[in-house]
Amino acid sequence: MGKPNIAIAMFIVAILLAMVINFVGADNCSRCDDGNPCTADLCSIDTKYSCTHKALDGDYGGCTGEVDGCHIRTCEEGACAEKKVSSCNYEVECLEPNLINPAYEYYKIALGTPAFTCMISNLDNVSGRVEFSAEIEGYSYLFEKTIELGPNETKEIEVEINFNQKFYDVRESTFSILKTRVSSSNLTVYSNSETVQLEKATTYSPPRGQEDLIAVWVTYNDPCIEEIISEAKKFAPDGEFRAHQRDEDDRMAELEAVFYALRYQNISYVSSTVATTDNGRSFYNQDVRLPYQSLKYKQMNCVDGAVLYSAILEKLEYDTAIAFSPGHAFVLVGSRNSRWGSIFFNSMFGGWDQDWIAIETTDTGDESVTFEEAVMAGARNLDSATIIIEISETREFGVIPLPVGEHECGIIDLTQKAEEHQALLSDWE
Repeated sequence: MGKPNIAIAMFIVAILLAMVINFVGADNCSRCDDGNPCTADLCSIDTKYSCTHKALDGDYGGCTGEVDGCHIRTCEEGACAEKKVSSCNYEVECLEPNLINPAYEYYKIALGTPAFTCMISNLDNVSGRVEFSAEIEGYSYLFEKTIELGPNETKEIEVEINFNQKFYDVRESTFSILKTRVSSSNLTVYSNSETVQLEKATTYSPPRGQEDLIAVWVTYNDPCIEEIISEAKKFAPDGEFRAHQRDEDDRMAELEAVFYALRYQNISYVSSTVATTDNGRSFYNQDVRLPYQSLKYKQMNCVDGAVLYSAILEKLEYDTAIAFSPGHAFVLVGSRNSRWGSIFFNSMFGGWDQDWIAIETTDTGDESVTFEEAVMAGARNLDSATIIIEISETREFGVIPLPVGEHECGIIDLTQKAEEHQALLSDWE
C-alpha cells in the first residue's frame, strides 16, 4: 500500500507544480506588451514564457494613416516612422503680366499662345502633384490644371485664360486683380494677387511682327455689317452684290455702292495719327473703333475706315487687306488684274503689282471727292505702304473677329438718298 500512495502523491505534486509554473508564466506574459505598435510581442510556452519582441515593417496598429499630404505613418524595422510619399517642397516662378490688352489676348488665344507662363519645380527626391489655378477677377473664368512632377523635375505651365464678355467690353482703361495659386494636398505652395491694368478693348498695340492683330477688328460677323449691306444694295447694280460672279467693271460698281452707302450714313473723318514710333514693345499704338462704333457714332479715322470697309467687303466675299504706311492706313480690295488694276498699279508703283485696288477711306465723308478719286488717292498711297495685312490669310492662321456683344448700329435708311444718287448718275451720263 505504501508505494502506490507515494506515486499518487508525486503525481499530484507535479500537477500542482505545473499549475504554479503556468500561473507564474501567464502572469509574466501579461506584462510582455512594450507599448510599441511596430513590434510583435511574443510570450508563450513556446518561448518558455520568456517575453520577446519581433520588429515589424508596414502598417500596424496605431502606426498607420496619413500625417499630412506628403507623409504617412508606417513601421520600419520595429520603429514607428513618418515616411515621405509625396513632395511638399516646390518652387514657383510666374511671368505674370502687369498690363493686359484685350484685343491682343484674343489674338493670342486664336494662335494658341498662353496668357502667361509659370515654372514649377519639385525640390524633393519623390514625385508630387500640384493643383494650379489662375483668374483675372471679374474678367475671366477660373483656369485650373493638375500637374504631376517627378523627383526634382521642373515643368513650364502655359496659363490659358478664358475671358468673359466683360473683358472684351472694356471701354476705358481699368484695373483688376490677377490671382494665381499653387497647392499640394490642400496646402498652399504659392499664392499671388497682382494688380493688373486692363487697356481699352479697342487699343491696337501689337508687338513688332504681329501687326496682323488688326484682323480681329474686321468683325464681318457683326449684325451691323448685315444692316449696312442692306442699305448699300440700294446703290449696287441690280440691287445685288455678287462679287466674284461679276466682271471687273461691275465689281468696281459694287465697291462704289459701299463707298456711297457709307458716305450717306454721314460718317465724318476724325483725324488721329497712327503712332509709328517704336516704344520698345509695339510699333503702332492707337485706339481703333470697331466697325459698329464707326457706324453708330458716325465718325472714323483712317484705321477705323480701313477695318470698316474690310468687314463689309469680307462679308460680301471680297478679298481685302489693310495697308499701313507711316502715319496712315487704308484698305485694299482684291483685283482681277484687269482694267482698273492696269490703270492704277501697273508699273507706276515699285515693288507692288496690280493685284489690289486701294481705296482712300478718309475720303468717304468728303462730298467733293468721287469714288474714282478716292481710288486714285489710294493708288498714290500704295507705294509708301510698309505693311500689308491680308485678312483671309490671317483667318487661315486662326485669327477671328473680336466678340462685340449686343449693341445698336445706328444705320440710317438710305432709300431716298439712293434714288437721288441714281438720278444724279443719270444726269452725269
